[in-house]
Amino acid sequence: MTSSNEASTTESAPQSIDAATLTAWEDNHDDRMVIDVRSGAEFDSMHIMGAYHVPLAMLSEHTEEFAAKMGASVVLVCQSGNRAEQARKYLNAKA
Repeated sequence: MTSSNEASTTESAPQSIDAATLTAWEDNHDDRMVIDVRSGAEFDSMHIMGAYHVPLAMLSEHTEEFAAKMGASVVLVCQSGNRAEQARKYLNAKA
């Protein structure tokens, strides 16, 4: 998982987090949007409850929608972190 603070548009390294950290944020009701950029089959097999499913290839079609809903932080989810990093770079470029 990759966490990106959308208020910052610098090319700083993303923060990788584990499931326990995300759970703690949710337990504290921190304002986080979780976007799962994996394929439909991957998402259907298992996903984080409440996550928005937007496959990486479709992210550009939903940029404005997410911009309107996003708080200060977003968590991008994929299998290995590669697609999450690509999504982070894309969203930062659009911010």
